[in-house]
Amino acid sequence: EKDSPASPTKKKPRIKLSLGGTENGSAPHSDKVAKRKRPDDDVTPAKTKEPQDSKEQAQRGTPVRKRTKQVSTPRRGNKKTRSSPHGDVRPGSSEAGGSFGDDGGSNDPGAVYFLLSQIRSEREILDTKFSSARRNLTKRGPWKLPNVLKDHFKEVALAAIQKMNRNDKYSVFVEAVTDSEAPGYFDVVKRPIDMSIIRQNVDDGKYGSGSEAATKFYEDVLLMFDNCALYNDEDGEVIEEATRLLGLIPEVFSAACVSVNRKKK
Repeated sequence: EKDSPASPTKKKPRIKLSLGGTENGSAPHSDKVAKRKRPDDDVTPAKTKEPQDSKEQAQRGTPVRKRTKQVSTPRRGNKKTRSSPHGDVRPGSSEAGGSFGDDGGSNDPGAVYFLLSQIRSEREILDTKFSSARRNLTKRGPWKLPNVLKDHFKEVALAAIQKMNRNDKYSVFVEAVTDSEAPGYFDVVKRPIDMSIIRQNVDDGKYGSGSEAATKFYEDVLLMFDNCALYNDEDGEVIEEATRLLGLIPEVFSAACVSVNRKKK
């Protein structure tokens, strides 16, 4: 396996995560996180443990103070250059050949995304590595719509975006990165993208229609996560949260297909 080319000097992580202060572990400031599971939400999020001292304080009737855990930044004088987290794979590209194997029929390769239970079980056995979550997303290649949804790309994409934002508890990907919150970000990331841009592309019809549109949608979602991995520390809390979200993405798209198909019947 060839050595990966060195990329620009690693910068400080782009966000600070508020990791405590609510019963379900979600960020108090985010109105995009569902406070309860909705009937059409088929994605099962990973459980967040409640801090023990918060439980004890709650039992005593003592107000629980919000605890903020900041992402650490690299020490001065200890700069490191980092290679691409995906070897020779270009950010936003899929190394998979797109073969479905036993997952879907050749006449309807997108039918695999109706197998929500199978896709969920694949997520549940993932380890905590970003590379593992990425391989799980790319192993089937770019998304294809099931034949019965070939004229329903926009509904599927909007449902998937809604579910993605709902699971993004700390709004890591909801809005564009700014240079003030992430100094040097645009020196490292040459093709910035976020969920607001992706949503706008869907609304404006820039992805087109059918499975071709689903493929472009997939590529932008993958690029968004690759950009995050390119800029942030490999073992920092930003990547930990991005890995959790990335692991959910196949399940999110599958749940969107199931939900849209159910509603159109």
